[in-house]
Amino acid sequence: MEGAGAVLRKPLGWGGVLLAGLLGTIMTFSYLGGFLDPVRHLAGLKVGIVDADAPVDVAGNHIDGGDQVVRGLLDSGRREIEWVRYPTRAAAMEAIRDDQIIGAVVVRPGFSQALGDIGIAGGRADPARIDMLSNDGAGLFQSQVFGRVTNELEREVNASANDQLVAVLADVGVKIDPAGAARVGRPVELRTIDVVSVDGRTARGLAPFYAAVMATLTGFLAASVTSLMVDVLRGTEHLELLGKQVHIDTLDERPVSTWIAKATLAVAGACLGGFAVAFVSVVVLEMPSVGFWPTAGLAALGAVAIALVTLIFLTLFGIGGELLGVLFTTIFGVPAALGVYPVEALPPFFRFLSGWHPMHYLTDGMRSLIFYDGRAAAGMERAVQVLVFWIVGAAIVGYLSARLIQRRGGQVGTGIKDKTHRHLRHGRPGKVPVHLEAAHLDPAAAGAGSVDGATRTADTDTDGADGSGR
Repeated sequence: MEGAGAVLRKPLGWGGVLLAGLLGTIMTFSYLGGFLDPVRHLAGLKVGIVDADAPVDVAGNHIDGGDQVVRGLLDSGRREIEWVRYPTRAAAMEAIRDDQIIGAVVVRPGFSQALGDIGIAGGRADPARIDMLSNDGAGLFQSQVFGRVTNELEREVNASANDQLVAVLADVGVKIDPAGAARVGRPVELRTIDVVSVDGRTARGLAPFYAAVMATLTGFLAASVTSLMVDVLRGTEHLELLGKQVHIDTLDERPVSTWIAKATLAVAGACLGGFAVAFVSVVVLEMPSVGFWPTAGLAALGAVAIALVTLIFLTLFGIGGELLGVLFTTIFGVPAALGVYPVEALPPFFRFLSGWHPMHYLTDGMRSLIFYDGRAAAGMERAVQVLVFWIVGAAIVGYLSARLIQRRGGQVGTGIKDKTHRHLRHGRPGKVPVHLEAAHLDPAAAGAGSVDGATRTADTDTDGADGSGR
């Protein structure tokens, strides 16, 4: 028996060390590269604008405060914001409930008149008001950006309105007491309204992302575990308990039938795992949602898609497929999911990846169920469509891969095939250890010690008439 030194002299072992370093590089690129500097990459977050105001003439001064606010926003040159105009407050509210915008600036009716009243009354009047409709369900980062927009807008609009009031006050000639001066200094009041709130057990808006991650990991593990069990049953892997191999009767192998068995079990495991994710999150942990069954259905759909994708890697690359599977589904999937930062804040590579990665759409579907009543336009419809596409596509690719392997005379498995076991079970020619050859051809002789424990090998044809080594 060779010691550790013999193993350490093999290049393959040190190749694993280099692979570990490569994985550290890839994971760091994925997580830190996707999340490290969202502000620098941020561009084009959609915010709505509604001007419900009407201009007025006060003391010979034309006041159109609403138009001035809108023009100030559109001309602000904010790269991180893309302004979208809506005709009414109701239209902006609908866009928020469909998760199309992260918020909206609504200049209320009577805004200009309120500014005029402040000027005529010397500051002793109610403030002009702007409503900031917030969509916190869009994500924690998005709500922070909208909060910054609110703070900047409050400073800018009050400065602009104050300039208009100075002109009105000069024409009216009204004296201003200290209380009125405070109102003239800040004539506009911004009120933030949480149209979609993240209060409660929502992880501050990150619950959809976490639920999607759990469903993704469930699908990956379902494929890996059930694939391993099938490989144990067909003899390409074995189970050990405290250093001893557990004996399990093995079955014959055919790549296509093996893939069908693995796919069936992986889908069943993914469905069960998806239901478990929904049960624990919605029923046990009381995560808000439109209901258990919609959440369970979406989690199962996402887990099945991930399981079948993982099975493709396992089918084509064996045990190395697990590594490729976790890279694709999780390590690259997390930044592509858009659960932490929106696509507008990601580097170009992850923007591209998020456009088609299943974890992105699973997260969107969960967000729709948790914050937007499961509305189709809020991401639910697209999530179901994309996940079904991934399921069908992965099933087709996986089946065709197994067919190709079968035609080439290969095998489907997560482990390296035990050649000796296959030769003895199917009577195929190959190199067989001498002591195993004797045990196979003459068990009595083997039991009597007719063959020593040497590990030398000889070419043998177990189908030969004389059974002798060649």
